[in-house]
Amino acid sequence: MRALKLASNPSKVAPSGVRPEAQGQLGRSSGLDLQARLIAKGLRIPTIFVTAFPDATTRARAMNAGALCYLTKPFNDEELLNYLRITVPDSSDGTDEGPKAPKSN
Repeated sequence: MRALKLASNPSKVAPSGVRPEAQGQLGRSSGLDLQARLIAKGLRIPTIFVTAFPDATTRARAMNAGALCYLTKPFNDEELLNYLRITVPDSSDGTDEGPKAPKSN
């Protein structure tokens, strides 16, 4: 499964110049700041927010800016994998269509 392979090597998922390992290393910036900078550069990529400190305002801002989902720790592994499958569709069947979005979040 392509999504699982890419999940094990996140550098293949992130656009050039974006460090996927930046979780906890954003300094004074936030995930919302990073999302805004990417959008400002024209990089509208599927974004998955993962947080241990959920906040309704932050969730709304992330989702309104185009985030794919906003997961709260702890989360179900299968839920994350479902979003990764959407983010990195498996085209082994000859199509570029990935699975449909899960109904939660």
